[in-house]
Amino acid sequence: MALPSNPAWKALFEYVANTPDAFSNHENVQLDPERKKWLEAAINGSVIDENKHVQNLLDAITRPDLDEETTLQYLDALLTSIERLDIANNLHKYDPDGWLPLLHVMRSHDSTPATRAAAAQVISAAVQNNPVAQAEAMKRDVLAAAAECVTNKDPGVCSAGISVLSTMTRANPGILAQTIESEVLQNCLSVAMNTVINEPLDSNQHFRLALRVVFYLSVTLSQLKDDLRAKMISSNQPMREMICRLSNKIIDHARSKLEDFDGRVMDLAEKTLTMLQQLPRQDLDLCGTTACLSRLDGALQEVSEDAGLMADENDAASVNEMMTLVKGLMRS
Repeated sequence: MALPSNPAWKALFEYVANTPDAFSNHENVQLDPERKKWLEAAINGSVIDENKHVQNLLDAITRPDLDEETTLQYLDALLTSIERLDIANNLHKYDPDGWLPLLHVMRSHDSTPATRAAAAQVISAAVQNNPVAQAEAMKRDVLAAAAECVTNKDPGVCSAGISVLSTMTRANPGILAQTIESEVLQNCLSVAMNTVINEPLDSNQHFRLALRVVFYLSVTLSQLKDDLRAKMISSNQPMREMICRLSNKIIDHARSKLEDFDGRVMDLAEKTLTMLQQLPRQDLDLCGTTACLSRLDGALQEVSEDAGLMADENDAASVNEMMTLVKGLMRS
């Protein structure tokens, strides 16, 4: 068994291993003063001051002499720490303000695509389902930073920007309303959808971007009501057309991959079909989506009749679910 890497924990481990009699029963063990002092020092030396650790990481990530690999390591360490609610809630209390170095890396043209995306991931983790952190992030214009990422040509950065928008708005109706009223959300989603439409889905990064956009759209559209729904989609024909164009791309891609039974592709297709339930049938007809659905329906029918391809129960269930969704959309 490998020894702990922390020197204090290593010493403590060796101490316990070498003095088994001291820990052989559940009675209180009386240590002599010298040994007790050593043991307390070993335990105290192993405890990390989490706040100091986070402060050091925040101070380091904006240093101009850091290379990409080191910056990513620091951001990954921050991601681990930020998942603690108390750290995320008190990020603004660091000196300087802990949000600022993260936003600097996320927005700076000197940052690489990988470090921009990683900084956005830390911010997403901080604000997810966290109204306190969301409020602090809003004070620091995090939505503008997310929008800048979405417009970046790198699909990884774009996807990270969508992630920040998603975690800021998905469980916060007030922020969601604000992004729709200001059209920040519509503009960002249009840019992201256009990126997916114009690039091959065989690229892993573009595929992940498509999955993130479709998932976010599906959840958001299903929650909208009244005026917000009208502004977002009902009275927004360009947005509906863009959603149809995105769906056409994904449906045709899924149809071409049916025999491969790629689980990721099938999952994306199912989410897309569910999203289309939010649109009126006339949009599907005008944008060629109904024709795409008809082609997919035919391909699914062929696959369902192939005993070899349908031997796997999970694959068969996925095909049947997609057939149900397709036929439902074509009947609507």
